[in-house]
Amino acid sequence: MDFWAEHIHPDDRDWAVNYCNECTGKGEAHKFEYRFLKKDGSTVWIHDVVNVEMDNGTPSKLRGFMIDITERKRLEELEKKKLLFKEVHHRVKNNLQVIMSLLNMQARKFEDEDVKNSFRESQARVKAMLLAHKKLYESHHLGSIEMSDYISALVKDIIDAYKAQDMKINLDLDIDEIELSMDETVPLSLILNELVTNSLKHAFPNRSEGSISIIFKDCGTNYKLTVSDDGIGMSQEKFDSNNTDSLGLNLVDMLVLQLNGNLQINGSQGTVYTIEFEKEYV
Repeated sequence: MDFWAEHIHPDDRDWAVNYCNECTGKGEAHKFEYRFLKKDGSTVWIHDVVNVEMDNGTPSKLRGFMIDITERKRLEELEKKKLLFKEVHHRVKNNLQVIMSLLNMQARKFEDEDVKNSFRESQARVKAMLLAHKKLYESHHLGSIEMSDYISALVKDIIDAYKAQDMKINLDLDIDEIELSMDETVPLSLILNELVTNSLKHAFPNRSEGSISIIFKDCGTNYKLTVSDDGIGMSQEKFDSNNTDSLGLNLVDMLVLQLNGNLQINGSQGTVYTIEFEKEYV
């Protein structure tokens, strides 16, 4: 019995030995699980079925069998982490929904259209984050979001929320099957929200139809996002987000920095935003 005990993981040894001692003399097999140290020093999880034989009232022999359940334990632990991870994002999602509702309630108190629009823009930013958490909660891949479906859903929501009823927007999407972490998805979604919203608000004055294109490509060691429209373009002084009063473009600039990327804007024929950023893990 001492030989068996010395191979039990130190953190499990006392209770495992005490459990066996409590079972002594009961004449029946007992089942329990603990960590066991192999000869090579590695640790495995063991499901033990054991019966303690007695000799003149003294434990003399252990009889039973051991099953290696290390893989089962690993899968159980992974499932626990997955459930906890999803629960966290579910709660975040619910909190974001509350924030959206509060913004909506507050917006109703104002008559000024500029103030109302500011609240709507804030709601759109929250909604972009909300959709990210919703997609992650539904994802089969722990910690990552597949971007083609996400970007498609996000941009269509933005267009539905902002376009005038008599304005037709032709949307062209070319998105690789890319999975991003939450740390990458949230800033990218906010960038898309700002750029698409900017096109909807400013690119197509006095027009009944316009086109917006979004291309997101895996370029090996980095990603490349291109958002463009066929609108009136941007004046030269608006190219530098540091020289504009637009909260949206200032926000885009900060988010691009967060992704360790760079932003280029071309406003000569419509407006083209090109953002490149390195992969989080290469």
